[in-house]
Amino acid sequence: MRSKENTKNLVLWMAHHFKGLDLQYEEAIKPKWEGIYHPLRNIHDEQGYIEEILQQGKIVVGVPT
Repeated sequence: MRSKENTKNLVLWMAHHFKGLDLQYEEAIKPKWEGIYHPLRNIHDEQGYIEEILQQGKIVVGVPT
């Protein structure tokens, strides 16, 4: 998953492993393999998102990949 945190931790990890620098880094934040995707929003609460869409009365189309 692309993020500032992942990029920073990648650089720290490389400096630690390839240059032997004593640096602390976090594990990568991995994307979910399944769930709801929205191109303009990062959906953490899927059930809340579904309820929000149903309240708005919008038509929703799901595309399995």
